[in-house]
Amino acid sequence: MVETAQSPARVTMNADSIGCLWSSDCPDNLSGIAAMVVSRKVGDNRVFQTRFRSHRKARAMKLPLPQRRGQRPETTETNPRRQLTQNAPEELQEALWERMAGLPNIDTGPSLVSVPGARAIFICSDCAGGPPSSFIKAREFGHIHPVHDGSIHITLPEHVRDEALDKGWVEPHPLAARNIVPASVVMVYGPRDPQELEVVWALVQESQRFASGAAGGRSVLAV
Repeated sequence: MVETAQSPARVTMNADSIGCLWSSDCPDNLSGIAAMVVSRKVGDNRVFQTRFRSHRKARAMKLPLPQRRGQRPETTETNPRRQLTQNAPEELQEALWERMAGLPNIDTGPSLVSVPGARAIFICSDCAGGPPSSFIKAREFGHIHPVHDGSIHITLPEHVRDEALDKGWVEPHPLAARNIVPASVVMVYGPRDPQELEVVWALVQESQRFASGAAGGRSVLAV
């Protein structure tokens, strides 16, 4: 169990600042399966394009994710995957980790797949109700990279992943295109300020729900 000395910073975001909320009367729409995710560089900005194949009807979900400010940070294009710019302050990294380590029904420890020093969260063996795509390896569904990086890898259900990708909070893992890791695995950029901490924390909670098999219910993002 990894312990930290600092307490998490907590910020309350209202409906105006965090964006659209769930709507009980949202119409049904066609959800898609991501067939391919590709990336290209445009100046300093990384642009992601997703091609979808519609396959079934599902209730539309309005996720209250605001647009991330500014351009995407620079990241390495090969493994080990790192965030190179716009890195999270160390105190926000520790605040995020303290929250991650305090999630219910999880264990913590070194990552099974990431670089030395990466701290991981694992769903407890009795709570692992999610599909295989909700895990990075074994029961690991997320980890935070060392302090010089501060980004995290988590798994996200399709509707959350697509919204987070569109709003600039995440990018796909390069190994997903080669089917080495599930397409659900994404890099979440480290939070630059307390408001971004709340958004990243909400995504981590969605990942925990995904791994536990609870992702089909009411999203924790609708607060």
